[in-house]
Amino acid sequence: MPKSKKNSINLKLLEPQKVLEAANVSADTFRKILKSSPVTISICDEELRYTSIENPYQGTSTTAFIGKRDDEVFGESVGKALQAIKQEVIKTGKGIRFDIELPLPEAKLFYDMTIETLLDDKGDFQGLIGVAVEIDKRKRAEEMRNRSDEFLQRAFFAAKMG
Repeated sequence: MPKSKKNSINLKLLEPQKVLEAANVSADTFRKILKSSPVTISICDEELRYTSIENPYQGTSTTAFIGKRDDEVFGESVGKALQAIKQEVIKTGKGIRFDIELPLPEAKLFYDMTIETLLDDKGDFQGLIGVAVEIDKRKRAEEMRNRSDEFLQRAFFAAKMG
């Protein structure tokens, strides 16, 4: 398990009460703000089981995650891919940011996800923290633009040949 403090988050910084007290914000206010945003925050233990999740992904609930691994929540294909990424973060001690399409009850949605290690005060590995921002509209717009670009290139080539 990594002991490096570089690119890791200290658990002391994640004590919600201390963070909220410092910001003079109540836990309820924090959850309200988070709930109206496209952001999900999760924590996994050393076995990659969710121990905490705030503002769960669209169409899901906290109970769908707590105590479970990604393959149990998202299915084998996506779950195994997420677990491999998390294992790499554990192995290297370096956080990673990536885009992923998650199969959720209501739809498949794209997320911009960041995963970092969690360390205690001594620098010992305690788990992982993930932050996911829903970017589905942006990804769908990019896909449409790419299809339009391809169509225009074909039309231009056909007109040139014609």
